[in-house]
Amino acid sequence: MPSVKSYFNPTLFRKNFARFWPIWVVYLLICLSLPLFLPNVFSIFDSAEERRYRVIKFIFEHATSVSVPLSCVFGILVAMAVFSYLYSSRSVGFAHTLPMRREGLFLTSYLSGFCFFLFPLVLVFVISLLVCASMGVTCVGALLTWLLVHLLCTLFFYSFAVFCAMFTGHILALPAFYIIFNVLALSVNSILQMVLEYFLYGYSWGSFAALSTVAHWLTPASVLSQINCTSSSTTFTAAITGMEYALLYAVFGIVFAVLALLVYRRRQLEFAGDVVAVRWVRPIFRYGFAACFAMVMGCALYAVFSNNMYLYSSAPLLIFSFVLCGIIGYFLAEMLLQKSFRVFRRWKGCTVFSVCVLALCLCLAFDVTGYSTRIPSNQKIASVSISGIDSAPYDSAYHNQITSDDPEVIAQILSVHQTFISLQDADNPYASSYSYLASTLTATPQTSLSSTITYTLTSGAVMTRAYNTTVLLSGLNADDSLASQLQTLLNLPAAKASAYVVNKYVGDQMVPCALLDLDPARITSISIPLYDTATDTWISTECPVGDARKQLYAAILADFDEGTIGVRYLFDQDPERLAHTCPNDFTIVYALPAAATSDIVDVYDMQDSSYTQLTITMTPDAAHTISAMKELGMLTDTEILITNADSLAKTLTETDYVQ
Repeated sequence: MPSVKSYFNPTLFRKNFARFWPIWVVYLLICLSLPLFLPNVFSIFDSAEERRYRVIKFIFEHATSVSVPLSCVFGILVAMAVFSYLYSSRSVGFAHTLPMRREGLFLTSYLSGFCFFLFPLVLVFVISLLVCASMGVTCVGALLTWLLVHLLCTLFFYSFAVFCAMFTGHILALPAFYIIFNVLALSVNSILQMVLEYFLYGYSWGSFAALSTVAHWLTPASVLSQINCTSSSTTFTAAITGMEYALLYAVFGIVFAVLALLVYRRRQLEFAGDVVAVRWVRPIFRYGFAACFAMVMGCALYAVFSNNMYLYSSAPLLIFSFVLCGIIGYFLAEMLLQKSFRVFRRWKGCTVFSVCVLALCLCLAFDVTGYSTRIPSNQKIASVSISGIDSAPYDSAYHNQITSDDPEVIAQILSVHQTFISLQDADNPYASSYSYLASTLTATPQTSLSSTITYTLTSGAVMTRAYNTTVLLSGLNADDSLASQLQTLLNLPAAKASAYVVNKYVGDQMVPCALLDLDPARITSISIPLYDTATDTWISTECPVGDARKQLYAAILADFDEGTIGVRYLFDQDPERLAHTCPNDFTIVYALPAAATSDIVDVYDMQDSSYTQLTITMTPDAAHTISAMKELGMLTDTEILITNADSLAKTLTETDYVQ
């Protein structure tokens, strides 16, 4: 009579609970924090509705803050425990002589491990339900949601840990594989972005949005961290958002469990003790380990060499770092697989791998795809923006980016982009690698730029390039220099109009409102500090109320249109700036519509927090504004305007201001 082989062994199930009791006991104690702190979440003075709201909110916050890290940590601990028999030749041999199929061993171990989570969670659920009932609060639905969130997260992380356990024969390699695979996609994406920045001139971090999106979804903790608790103390409501992510990854957990069973059925028992216990995975591990080692350590080695004062950044140095670290990584992987230091006879595989790394690096270094020199045609551009060009004077347009669909602005930015590309040539005296040295030797005023150009194409695609360089003040004398082109760009009418903006609401949406489009009726004040010759100090002067503000605002707009106010200068030390700007700004305080203003960044803390401001530097050339100020009595014989050049001559500082 043939022997009966079971698919489930109750004795082994109970044995796992008895042997590894510290794991599920510690897990239980941590989960007991929920009923333990429930009585402290509300006050005896709260109403019944508010009491129930606070309890439910605490339950949801506990679920969203504890479930992911707890299941992530205990998932690997439990998998290491219940499948520990796979990592010793003696124990794996004994386990597989039992009258059970491999499926029976797997299912018994897997289910016993999952019950390490299930039983404590159900017990805590019952205790929490009793605690809530003793407080007069009924929240069965909230506690069921808490239980569901924990179980879904546990199902994924535990199943993934079991999946990793099937590929290794060494118990210490299991947590290493588990941690690496949980963060591998995000880490590789970050390193690839760094490598592309090193090789591709003008590459902007995150330009390949699809790559970052895939890396995000392949990093479970990153996605599951989006499970959050939302609540409202006014309506006494609380809910959990992001449950769809938990459900999705729970499905992935079931898939990983099935795949783990399939791998276990064909697992070769003689590989117990090896780092990789599945034959067809060994080449993947070898080359994958070598590639990751080449990227990580290659970047680190390059950073060390390039920071040496006797060396400088260069493509050959970077390629050398990657190839060298690739060779080291390849032989390290072989040592782990062979459990021996005698691995150098496998030089042929290492040679093939090194040639592949070298070829890939050369393709990037020589930019075979034309990435660094690619510029979209004017006809395909819907709009363009450029940021990172700080300019004087230091008013509201100092940090603002230029965004426009104006053909003149687009054409000028294309010209600037072409000039940035020309700086890639090391022989160009304005190239970023050499401009700092040149400015140091000649003591020429300079400014550093970290500019990003973003094109929105008519097809809906987005193209982004980023450049870091240093420009010299002397470059303003050459029409084709980067400095001259940037200054021209800054002073295009459409560019200036997009730089001077305040935030306002249209319906419930906050949109930028340009200086030219402000509603004069919403201007609550216009002030400017003026130099008082009688006291040799600065005095803040307020525009009179009523129609005077509209008159002064109209005068400012007239000068803005004529280009006598709002002029931008790339260099603070530009003699033209010192002679044609004043060291004082108009401050225009603007009342926002009666809508929620909590999301507005530049909001002044006034009574109703519904005000924002815009500053614009005064100039001695603003004839309309000066005339209006005299007519309104703001400019007098003693309260006058002076230029920055005069201010420097008088050695006046901001500490001389009198409010």
